[in-house]
Amino acid sequence: MKNLSIFVRGVIYVMVIVVLFLAAGGAMARYGLTTTTAFVVRHAEKAMGDGDPPLSLEGSVRAKALAHVVEDTNVVAAYCTQYQRTRQTVKPLAQQANIPIREINADQVAMLVHDVLVNHAGKTVVIAGHSDTVPQIVYELGGGSVPPISENEYDNLYVVIVHEMSVLRGLGLSLRKIDTLRLKYGAPT
Repeated sequence: MKNLSIFVRGVIYVMVIVVLFLAAGGAMARYGLTTTTAFVVRHAEKAMGDGDPPLSLEGSVRAKALAHVVEDTNVVAAYCTQYQRTRQTVKPLAQQANIPIREINADQVAMLVHDVLVNHAGKTVVIAGHSDTVPQIVYELGGGSVPPISENEYDNLYVVIVHEMSVLRGLGLSLRKIDTLRLKYGAPT
């Protein structure tokens, strides 16, 4: 009976922590709450061609639109893959914000997500991926499933906001609440 009482108290304590985490918002910052924001896009429109084509004129316009959309969000890093179309998609915002472009291979989504959540915790980043990697990136960030992206769809802008509160830092325990928004930017596709 005594063990049951201890168990019930433990469950209640955990529930109180969760409620405080979900309800207190900004007031929890002093208790180890970080908010990491990732803007995730597919690369902008590419020129015709095989291999590693650059952005088309429409794609260059969209890349500038992306820079405009995120210009007041304090972006600290931009991520691209090894393909020039993703680098060219984030280049205008990187130049505008004077931030580095970090290249990670398209097939290393887990490494990308780890890098974002560890090296840019509490900050804002932009990630340019591909039609087949954007849904995986959003999912790995904890943003849930997103619909497949068609071959001629370029205007989706996913915003994944990861709220994390360290519970017991020494043990590496934390609570996460994740919000995901699907927005559109640039010309409709």
